[in-house]
Amino acid sequence: MAKYSETLNLSDSSKLVAIAKLPETYELALHQTGDHEKALQKMYDSAPTNLKGEINLARSDNTTAVMAYDKDTNSLTVTFDPTLSKGTVFNNADKWDNFTRGSEAHSIGGEVHGGLYDDLVKENANLPCGSLIDTINAVIYDYASRSDQTLNVNFTGFSKGGAQAALAAAEVTSTGIFDDNANIKLNDVISFAPPGYGNAEFVQSFENKASELGANVWTVELHGDPVPTVLTPDGANYFTQYDYGQFGNRAYLTQEENGQASIAINPSHDELLKLRERDKTIEHAHRSDSYLNAIQSAENTLALGSTEKILQQNQAVKSNIPTI
Repeated sequence: MAKYSETLNLSDSSKLVAIAKLPETYELALHQTGDHEKALQKMYDSAPTNLKGEINLARSDNTTAVMAYDKDTNSLTVTFDPTLSKGTVFNNADKWDNFTRGSEAHSIGGEVHGGLYDDLVKENANLPCGSLIDTINAVIYDYASRSDQTLNVNFTGFSKGGAQAALAAAEVTSTGIFDDNANIKLNDVISFAPPGYGNAEFVQSFENKASELGANVWTVELHGDPVPTVLTPDGANYFTQYDYGQFGNRAYLTQEENGQASIAINPSHDELLKLRERDKTIEHAHRSDSYLNAIQSAENTLALGSTEKILQQNQAVKSNIPTI
């Protein structure tokens, strides 16, 4: 049985948001210049210093996957691009994928968002390994073979990229790569602002397996951001309501006007609805930079010893931590 944690590692989360911005930077530069090499260079230039020279990129139709290796921690982080805001749904391939919401059976069990899942698993003649998932697996095996040390594998992403990171983490897990190789470990699976992407059976299947593997699994939501409710039963209207959800622990961040941040860990559903209903004063909540700022604010709040709000939030939900 998967048991929820009460602690989100804010330092690790901050690093993962920075990595999650890499495919976003690439896609924006590609859209602006139309030049793959220039977009790659823009992404490389923006990468954290510890990842320089260790970034792989693969594309399949409307999805970009980036695999970044950190030699200091012997970790490989897989991340995906968010939806670009260019054009309308009819000339924006990202958005068209998002709207292909019909369910497909996932390899780990249950059903998931067909449009986002299909880009990960379908064959693509332009990829040397046949599909994005096979390509990701090949990169994992490559880095694992370079050392006798355990390779820690992370999955992360923002918005649509967060949903695809979750789907990809489950797909890679279903191949048995973490079961069959003692020196390859599923470490962090942290999705920032993902819409709903899988049904209850899928969520249960992955959470049970992630618990067995000892992985840290989180969905992070920032106050004022409507996207984490999209394609879930909590969607704002009939068009955005669906039976999909997200897996893992939930961290609900609130950026305060005084520069501090509060965080609620694993609120019950009723408490989550109350948190969302509070006055939404934050601007541009659905931006990767906003998530990075909120996480860093929470880090600073803790570092300054101003933990009262954070502790009160955690205590308020402590008795309602679910077990799945």
